[in-house]
Amino acid sequence: MRVRVRGWATPRSILEEDGKVLFEVAEPDGCFTCLSRIEHVRRVLAGKNIPVNFHTMPSDYSGAAGCLYVVLDSPQEGADIKSHVGQLLNLHIS
Repeated sequence: MRVRVRGWATPRSILEEDGKVLFEVAEPDGCFTCLSRIEHVRRVLAGKNIPVNFHTMPSDYSGAAGCLYVVLDSPQEGADIKSHVGQLLNLHIS
């Protein structure tokens, strides 16, 4: 699913795979903005004692390097996935 993050210029992907949720964060070797988004995810998840696991995959907006997706646990049955990711990462996702 394609989503928007408040304050981010390009849409992002949220994928469900093998009981996990993958959220497209940034290009791994990207600009300062990309690096700050990666650091935000690391800091927020560490503050919530959630293990940080990134997976590199292709993206509509990335070059050959692909994008880093953070791997998260799936929400409880029936919960909204966008809200779940937004709450875990302290982001406004629509």
